[in-house]
Amino acid sequence: MKAKAITTLVALAYGACGCGLQVTSGPAWSGERNTAVAMSGGLTMQALRRSNGIVGMRATTRIDNGLEIRSGMVHAGYDFVSEGSRLSIEPGIDFGAGGPVYPIYSGVGAYCGASGNLRVRLLGSGDQEPAYNVAFGFVELVLNPRTGFWIPPEGVPTRVYHDGAVEMGLRFGFGSDLGSTSQGLPANKTERRTSKELP
Repeated sequence: MKAKAITTLVALAYGACGCGLQVTSGPAWSGERNTAVAMSGGLTMQALRRSNGIVGMRATTRIDNGLEIRSGMVHAGYDFVSEGSRLSIEPGIDFGAGGPVYPIYSGVGAYCGASGNLRVRLLGSGDQEPAYNVAFGFVELVLNPRTGFWIPPEGVPTRVYHDGAVEMGLRFGFGSDLGSTSQGLPANKTERRTSKELP
């Protein structure tokens, strides 16, 4: 079991070979008219040079006289990148535990929903150059809309609460071609370079 889990993680890292720290903030709503200002922070894998599946995690807090952690999420999706473009689209699904940003029940509930990241590269082009880079960094502007449903714990009259948010922020990323399947080729170019093509 452990060997299988390690193999899976290595395969994911081999395909993506990039990670990012994302911080966003914006309005969130729960139920019918309950709104609050949310702030989310998370770590995620990121596709580099070619489109790929990704996984990540996110914690969401409520900004109200301090930071109150309201929920924790696991995110899985697909990162669409395109050669020569600074725009990336990352749709996915979320599963988590906790409660809505605006507290409408007490206790720990379960969450299921969908979210996406629309990203625009501001700084860094290490994964957009036809060159083998051992390490490079980048900064992206992120728009993060999401929607889903909270299932509260037993004893709460309402069985399901709709939840949504639209947040904006930045992603600070790091990548390397050491384990990239593209090995220094531009985005979505799946051909592998041979020893004759290497400098």
